[in-house]
Amino acid sequence: MTDWATLVREQTPMLFQTAWRLLGHSQDTEDAVQDALLAAYRERDRIHVKNWGGFLRTAVTRRALDRLRRRRATAIVPEELASPVGDEPQPQAEARELAAWLQHAVAQLPARQAEVFSLRYFAEMSNAEIAAALNITTEAAAVALHKARETLSAMHQARSGTAIRQ
Repeated sequence: MTDWATLVREQTPMLFQTAWRLLGHSQDTEDAVQDALLAAYRERDRIHVKNWGGFLRTAVTRRALDRLRRRRATAIVPEELASPVGDEPQPQAEARELAAWLQHAVAQLPARQAEVFSLRYFAEMSNAEIAAALNITTEAAAVALHKARETLSAMHQARSGTAIRQ
């Protein structure tokens, strides 16, 4: 049996950070974290979880992706993606536009690719951690990540005429 209060206290900062990187909006972030914790709480006695951190990170990533998909047309750009170093307005505007586009593009990926991409780049998990969290092989995680990168690169190239550097 898991001490739920301790688990929530220890994991919530990481969950907020993960959701914030995907959503960049405080209310959506709070809602995604609350939804993930509530779903896990309801299932805590029925499932066996070896790694609650990975389980909860995956759950909040899925909730955040769901929220991104619902708000595709009105994506809010995360602050850290929207503020490049320097005071020049042109690079800042370009970075904000690219970040907004990336949020929109990730929301269009197939579910597995979006999850793997988000866990890798927004939750900063390794392929092995992603595989364990999603109950897939490391190779399957690597393939999904590769496909996501290829799809995003093709989408960006179609949009701008240039490929994304990988």
